[in-house]
Amino acid sequence: MAYLILFLASTDNSDDLRLVKLITSEYGITVHQKSATNDLAPQVYGSKCLEGAPTAYIMEYLTPPSPQLVLREIGPDSNSQGKFTSGLWIA
Repeated sequence: MAYLILFLASTDNSDDLRLVKLITSEYGITVHQKSATNDLAPQVYGSKCLEGAPTAYIMEYLTPPSPQLVLREIGPDSNSQGKFTSGLWIA
C-alpha cells in the first residue's frame, strides 16, 4: 500500500514556503518535471531517499489562484472530442 504525506516547510532564513511530498511508492518524477516546464506543475527542487523511509520530494509551493479552480477551467476547448466528467477531461 502506498502512502502520501504533504506538508509546507521553509528554511530558517526565508519566508519562502516549499511543499514537501513524502511518498512510499513509485513517483512519476520525469512526467512531473516535464509538466513543470510547461507551467502545469510546481518546480521540483530535489529529492532524498533514505533506506526504510519514504522518498521526500521538495518542490515549489504554488498559492492557489482560487479555491474553486478545477481542471475543466483549463481543459480543452468545446470543439474538441470528448466530455467533462467531474472536472476531468475524458477523451
